[in-house]
Amino acid sequence: MPCPRGDLEGFQKDHTMHPFDSERALQHAQDAIRDTEHSAERLITESFADLWRAFEMVRDTFQNGGHLHACGNGGSAADAQHFVTELVVRLDSHSKRRPLPATALSTDTSILTAAANDLGFDRIFARQIEA
Repeated sequence: MPCPRGDLEGFQKDHTMHPFDSERALQHAQDAIRDTEHSAERLITESFADLWRAFEMVRDTFQNGGHLHACGNGGSAADAQHFVTELVVRLDSHSKRRPLPATALSTDTSILTAAANDLGFDRIFARQIEA
């Protein structure tokens, strides 16, 4: 279901909005929560083994002295940066663990744009790993 703000139904010709439709917003919020609940249930029932394997790979990387690299495109790049931040800084203010060695490959715009221009978009992260 598209977000209500994504349609133009509520705009007048002078581009002002009609009064806020609280019933429509409430229904959209409830639908989004139900979708989240459904996704969480599917994660547990359909994908938990894959999630656990990913956890074990990350854990093993750190236990063996490795360095984690994360990357993404668009919103996934932001997710990769956030994930790495949690590993390097800490998950919460009560954690006293050492920083974990991790890098988000999507943060250096100079490398990203130069590699995309000179090598092609499909090589922007590979080139960083090679280095």
